[in-house]
Order: sequence, then C-alpha cells, then structure tokens
Amino acid sequence: MAKSGTPFENEVRKKIEDEIKKGRHGIDPKFVRLHQKKPYPSMRRDDIITDVSVELWRLKAADYWFLWIIECKDLGGPVPVDDVEEFHSKMQQINAHKGTIASRHGFQKGCVQFAESAKIGLFRLDASGSTLVLNENFATPTVAEALETHHPNGMPGTFAGITHGAGTFAFEEFLDVDLSEIGLMLDGK
Repeated sequence: MAKSGTPFENEVRKKIEDEIKKGRHGIDPKFVRLHQKKPYPSMRRDDIITDVSVELWRLKAADYWFLWIIECKDLGGPVPVDDVEEFHSKMQQINAHKGTIASRHGFQKGCVQFAESAKIGLFRLDASGSTLVLNENFATPTVAEALETHHPNGMPGTFAGITHGAGTFAFEEFLDVDLSEIGLMLDGK
C-alpha cells in the first residue's frame, strides 16, 4: 500500500486519477495502478522514491510495462533548473518511460527549454480555490510565460502545462497530449 504524500502530492494524484478513471485518454483504467511514495530500484544501490507514479500493466503480466513518474514541487518559489536536471537523472536511473514535474509556483527561466529537450512535461497548478485575476491592460501570457513565473496574476486560471511542445491552460488537454504516446503504444503505432 502506498504511503500518503504531502497535500500537493495528494492533489496532483487525485487530478490524474480522476482523469484516468474517465477513460478518455485511450487507457483502460483497470490496467492502471497509481502510487505515492513508491520506491523503484535504480542503477545506484538505493531505491528512488517517487512522489506519484502511474504504472500501466498488461493482462497477466508479472510487472508493469510503462512507468510514468510525477515529481511534485510545492516550494516557496519557482522550481530551479537543477531540480529539473536532477529529475531527468532519476528518470534515467529507474528507467521511467515518462516524467512530469508539477509545481505550485512555476519554474525558473530555462526550465521549459531543458524540459522540452529532455521530453519532460511541466505543469503549474495553483492552490485549489485560488482566483487569478489578469489586468485587462496586459496581454494574456503564453503557457511558457505562465510556467516561468511565480506571480499569481501571470496565469489566466489555476493551471498551465507544456508537454511534447504543446502548451495549454486546461489540465484535461495536458493529459490528452501527455498520455497520447501511451495510447499510440497500445495501438501498436
């Protein structure tokens, strides 16, 4: 049984779980196992404990065939680039197929560029119930601008995400893009 995580980890897991249960992303929910604080064997001697992990299993399989790990960062400010680089290293050490970093306060400059080159998804999820107001004198920011800022008025909503070069302000669209590669693998394409 997975241990409980921080409130932010619980929130991220719940959002992903709710979307997967809807079955809209080309993935049958009965073949998905979600975990929090699950250790995975790494190339080094110590296991790596993930914040949230999503495993896809085949019927009667002895082990998962696809591993997606999500790192949850509820820091006092934007996530630094070296945290994204360290996460990339963790992905490689446990042979994760997909990686995403969730942040409460955005990402420092350079994170989006590195994450795109390393095929890591990034999303920013403001506190539940928060209301973000944009000054109408300013243009709506791009998704990358919304990710690389921690100012709450920098986003036209509570979510911004970018993965596979596609940016969105809707969590459902983010998962559609992020999980589309799994659906393609299931279809054998």
